[in-house]
Amino acid sequence: MQEVWTLPERPDARAPALHEELRAALERREVVPHYQPIVDIRSGRVQRLEALARWRHADRGFIPPSEFIPVAERTGLIAAITSLMIERGLEDVGRWRTRVPGLRVAVNLPASSLAEPHMPEEVGRALAASGCASNCLSFEITEGVLMAQPERSQGHVERLRALGIPVAIDDFGTGYSSLRYLQLLPVDSVKIDRQFIAASVEDRNSQIIVRSVVALCHELGFEAVAEGVADREVWDLLAAIGCDSAQGYLVAKPMPAEAVEAWLGEWERTGLAARPAPTARASSRS
Repeated sequence: MQEVWTLPERPDARAPALHEELRAALERREVVPHYQPIVDIRSGRVQRLEALARWRHADRGFIPPSEFIPVAERTGLIAAITSLMIERGLEDVGRWRTRVPGLRVAVNLPASSLAEPHMPEEVGRALAASGCASNCLSFEITEGVLMAQPERSQGHVERLRALGIPVAIDDFGTGYSSLRYLQLLPVDSVKIDRQFIAASVEDRNSQIIVRSVVALCHELGFEAVAEGVADREVWDLLAAIGCDSAQGYLVAKPMPAEAVEAWLGEWERTGLAARPAPTARASSRS
């Protein structure tokens, strides 16, 4: 497949060792996407697979994203990771759509992407290079990133949607977004942050927040997506509230590309029936 990403120039010798190791890992294609499904709560249909960057170091083993993503953001390597997620995600989802028509891959857009004036055109070129239609791809942008540059964000989101690419606000509720900008941004869905979802069964205030955000989404014409759904009790509450879609360990943990085909087959056969509620609801980062 045609390359659609490049690495920035090498830094000087003072750069942290992890930066150089990450650069080398990117050159060797050792940073790969793992995929976590987002499913429709009413029908159980798999809607999209979020591509999450994972790095297994040859000597140090698995390096958490919380360790290497901040390094990538500080050093400019995040652009290469994002482009790699788009490239590999399109390649993979093109195969899986034979089993699940309409399936999309969802890729996270960092602040640096929204700062790039020609980003939507670059996405169009990546789609052309992959041979995939625009309906194979969607993007997620965190609330904080959107609110940091609301005018530019609005322009980029409009141009992406003109290409036929849906956009979601990620981790909604963790920042201080203006409802005015939420009204103006032409997004398709809002992902409610896991801290509210996890507490919604036992904490009345969290449940009120979730109900209110779902109702607001529907009034504005957005899909409401719950993040961090870890057990059936939360799933049932979300269904009763009218939340549209769910993502979390109850459905599936992030998995390598080679495991997705088997998971899709199992989900078609069993859905939630094969996923009893865990004894301890709590701690999944989805």
